[in-house]
Amino acid sequence: MYDLDWVTVEIERRILFWMSCGMIMSALVVFGVLLMMPAPYGRYASTSWGWLMDARYAWFIQESPSLVVPCVLWLCHNTTLALPNKLLLGVFVIHYIHRYIQSRCEDLRSCSLTPSTPTMPATPASHMEGAADGSSVT
Repeated sequence: MYDLDWVTVEIERRILFWMSCGMIMSALVVFGVLLMMPAPYGRYASTSWGWLMDARYAWFIQESPSLVVPCVLWLCHNTTLALPNKLLLGVFVIHYIHRYIQSRCEDLRSCSLTPSTPTMPATPASHMEGAADGSSVT
């Protein structure tokens, strides 16, 4: 176990507040950009947005931190989690596993290429989402 005693409730609240502000600001920027140009997915995908990669791998890269970060926070947590927290974390993990399996089944029918550029900024956002989800149950 890692020692996370330095993370007080107040520090955690501040971190989550500023992460939330950052996500809201980035959403506003993306909204503004997408008003001016189409999202580079599907028929709008081109190499001008970066190298093309398999959409399944792009999804895995950008979404896996949302599952991994809460699990790491749970493993680094010093105290035993209460039963409701364990249940919430368990349902969260089951949800992501189900989502992964469901996307694999859908991708067997059709697989497309997606540019790498939208995947890369989505990965840190997924880290922040995982941290917010994980801190709420640990």
